[in-house]
Amino acid sequence: MSVLVVSVNTNRSKAFRAKAHSLKNSSRLEVAYILQSTLKAEHWQDESGLYRQRDEEELTDNNAAVDKEVSREDLEVKAKLFLIDYSASQASLAVNAALSILDFKHLDSLQLSVPVSGRQQLQIASQPKDKDEAYEAQLGQLRSLWKELSQQLVGEDKRVRAMGVCDVETMTLKALVEDAEEGNISGRPYSISVGMESCCVVPEDMTTFCSAHSIRVLTHKDDDVVLSPEVFQDLTLDDSELQAGLRPVWVLRYQSMIKKRGVIREKRYIVGFEKK
Repeated sequence: MSVLVVSVNTNRSKAFRAKAHSLKNSSRLEVAYILQSTLKAEHWQDESGLYRQRDEEELTDNNAAVDKEVSREDLEVKAKLFLIDYSASQASLAVNAALSILDFKHLDSLQLSVPVSGRQQLQIASQPKDKDEAYEAQLGQLRSLWKELSQQLVGEDKRVRAMGVCDVETMTLKALVEDAEEGNISGRPYSISVGMESCCVVPEDMTTFCSAHSIRVLTHKDDDVVLSPEVFQDLTLDDSELQAGLRPVWVLRYQSMIKKRGVIREKRYIVGFEKK
């Protein structure tokens, strides 16, 4: 049985906002805080395998009443998926979890971060990495994952309207684009997002390539590793027995924004676990 941990709307939670300064806008610290405050017996829901953070003091400002009148067409929903391993089935579960919570049929965009198991070889760095057998092996797994997700999420089910990739070098991005142009996959990345922590500037060859192929170049400030099995086991949780029996498999963060007003309506984390 899988286990899900769903955070409060961090954009409205008074408790989360009070803690925000010490979290330093770090996605890794935000996820750690959510897990430490949510994986408790009192947060267990009747639904199978669900821990849902409860915050009786979620803000009820004037925007809340207005939000109820906002239609799906007025919202832009962006998500970012942090996988531990190369697993299309887990990625699909993560997207379904977000859509279920939102009660929507699709996400407008999904950014795919390089899975934790492949970051050493594939993650962009200030200096290019060797393209050895280890790199080729990880690249092959990423290409297979991208193919499956682009076919399932974008092509067949249309649960995601556009999909981008994060933190890969130009050569890796080229491989994904070439696969799409050769018909091996149904869609190429619409964007590339580069972390400022791992690469201080976007490489010139990437900018040139993206410009030629109409790929948006974005930047982000997420930690290199938001959550891993090792990071999870190092957390201090109330229920150590529960902690020992769980292994994280993905983190998904989504944000919905009222397009005409530029107002963030909701920001939420969902963490997926499998039982050992």
